[in-house]
Amino acid sequence: MTEIFGNFQELSDQEDFLITRFSSSSQPLKQRWHNKGLSASFIADYLYTFFISKDGKASVSAHTKNAAKYIANELLENAMKFSNGDIDYPTTMSFIIRGNTVFFYTANSIAPEIQLNFQHYLRKLLADDPHALYIQQMENNAKDVNSTCSGLGFLSMICDYKADIAWKFSNSSEPCTTPIVTTMVRMDI
Repeated sequence: MTEIFGNFQELSDQEDFLITRFSSSSQPLKQRWHNKGLSASFIADYLYTFFISKDGKASVSAHTKNAAKYIANELLENAMKFSNGDIDYPTTMSFIIRGNTVFFYTANSIAPEIQLNFQHYLRKLLADDPHALYIQQMENNAKDVNSTCSGLGFLSMICDYKADIAWKFSNSSEPCTTPIVTTMVRMDI
């Protein structure tokens, strides 16, 4: 069964895209996510090269490059942090450029109990004003300084970078079906 939250657009195999795959069997993803910043920087630098003219000038701002790095970093962090470590399923990140729009996709396994809480959060995120939720979450974080989860990543993508975010929940086709979440972020450049 597939469940969609937001305006999810599939990544087509007919298009050129870059994909980075992190195998859960070579090194635990929860250890590897500490290096996510390197992968996010690579993705932002790689993306930036598509917008350099023949005279060497960039047709996109440094702000756009920083936005791409931030989004890639947040997506990788979430995908790796919330992957179901009990399942041998890779975490992937890919992106594609369609005209002046960049699409980021992450896919990872997710534990069923985390999936239910996450879907509840997504319903609230999609139904409420993201700017009000952003302020509310910042206030909550100020009250609970010991929290290990800020809850600001998706809200910041929406509020600070004008990104559209959507999610697809499905099951893997492995012998033991496991829930898979694919997060899509669309950012105009």
